[in-house]
Amino acid sequence: MDLRPEIPRCCPSTMARIMRRCWDANPDVQPEMDEVVRLLEALDTSKGGGMVPEVKHPALDTSKGGGMHGA
Repeated sequence: MDLRPEIPRCCPSTMARIMRRCWDANPDVQPEMDEVVRLLEALDTSKGGGMVPEVKHPALDTSKGGGMHGA
């Protein structure tokens, strides 16, 4: 049984590859932590390379006066 979470579609492919390697059932394929850190630090985030949700929840969108601090 695979108990690993589903990788969100908004997850950049480079990050998804790192996650899959870390979650591999074969421990010989899993990277050492120093390699994980190196891979994460090498991710290109200059153009919003992080995870961006596909849909904003209106109640949490504070840009239009909504959300917890709105109106």
